[in-house]
Amino acid sequence: MDLKKIHPDAITFGAVACCALANLQSDASEIQEAYRTRVPRKEWVAGFLSIFRDTTQLIFIPTETHKDFYMEVIEKEFEALKTTKEDALVCGHTPSEHIEALCKVLHAFNRGEIH
Repeated sequence: MDLKKIHPDAITFGAVACCALANLQSDASEIQEAYRTRVPRKEWVAGFLSIFRDTTQLIFIPTETHKDFYMEVIEKEFEALKTTKEDALVCGHTPSEHIEALCKVLHAFNRGEIH
C-alpha cells in the first residue's frame, strides 16, 4: 500500500519498532514525567506507549504532540539500548535491530518520509 496516497505525513511503525516501544529499556516513568506538562491528560502518555502492545504495524498521521512525544521517547530509548547486552532483550530481537527500526521512525518524523 502506498501510504503517500493516504496522507503525505503518514508514519509507519513496523513490527520491530512497535516491539521496541512496547518493551522500553529506558525508564518509562521518566518519560511520563517529562510529558506530564506537555500532554493534556496523564493517561494519554500511557496510552501513547501501550498502543504498541500486541501491535505489529501502526500507520497514523501524527499531531505535533505525537511527534514530539515519540521523538523524545525514541531518543531516550537509543541511550538505553546502547548499553543493553545483545542477548538481554526477551523479545528475541537484538538492541541493534530495535535501534535500526527506531531510526527509520525518527527519519520519517524528521523528513516526513515513509519507510
